[in-house]
Amino acid sequence: MERNYLDGPTEAARLDGTYRAVPLNIHRINNLFINPSLADEVGVDPSRIDSPSAFADELERIDTETDHVGMLFPMKNPWTVLQVFETVLLGEEGHDTYRAISDGQASQHRREIVQALRSSSATARSRRTTACTSR
Repeated sequence: MERNYLDGPTEAARLDGTYRAVPLNIHRINNLFINPSLADEVGVDPSRIDSPSAFADELERIDTETDHVGMLFPMKNPWTVLQVFETVLLGEEGHDTYRAISDGQASQHRREIVQALRSSSATARSRRTTACTSR
């Protein structure tokens, strides 16, 4: 991280000199951080996951075939859910469709919106997504 982040965010991510977090407000929205050794252990090849729906399928496989957590998905605040939907919409339908919807042409892109909602929902249904839910 020292090569890719500024000093301030790098230091904020450390506790007692050890990295405990990744500065999340300084990168693109479509980054996904994984634990490579766990990915190997459950048979995930990140290079084969080429779309948000393929990612949701892989989470479902991990949840049904292993005892590992596919993804922690905090559900306490709605912004995380909206951010996943936004990222899925952009990733599956492309910039032009995303921009058209953002510019008020949502009714013309109903199919794309429904598909992105389905993919987002599949990600959120992962059995362990509520692990970060506050009571």
